[in-house]
Amino acid sequence: VYLGALSVILPYIGASFHLGSAVEGRLFPTTFGGFIVGVLASGNLSDRYGRKLVLAISVGAYAAALALFGAAASFNLVLVASVLVGASTGAMETVASALASDLYPKNRAAVINLLQIAFGVGAGLAPLISHPLLEQGIDWRTLYFVLSAASAATCLAVLAQRFPTVPHAPEALD
Repeated sequence: VYLGALSVILPYIGASFHLGSAVEGRLFPTTFGGFIVGVLASGNLSDRYGRKLVLAISVGAYAAALALFGAAASFNLVLVASVLVGASTGAMETVASALASDLYPKNRAAVINLLQIAFGVGAGLAPLISHPLLEQGIDWRTLYFVLSAASAATCLAVLAQRFPTVPHAPEALD
């Protein structure tokens, strides 16, 4: 949702901080830089400490990073928040895929494809929802606070969910 909405919200962020499009565009590499770190770190961490714990921390970190993004008083802080959003997003996607693979080994390909479709649906719906809200005068920061609250609720749902213990052997990174 963050990435899909960002393309629509970017001009509003730029207007808030009096930026041009070249500076606004820095949000994309900082977000994806964080994403790469999240992907690289989360696999090993979830093998070591468990999928549920790493997924819950990732969703909680995502909620906190979105709140920081919305509350940022400077564009430099927005950039820091975007790195954290990217890292937590990368971790969530990686661990959710690994968890789905662990829970549904017989239907692994189908379940992971459905998970990727869900990510795509969120990214696709985000601009369709955020643009009319922005046009009606809703502040861009409000959208991040609402998404942060929804993510915090998701974090609590993950913590409350019982996850079966699934034996898995970590795969070596080549």
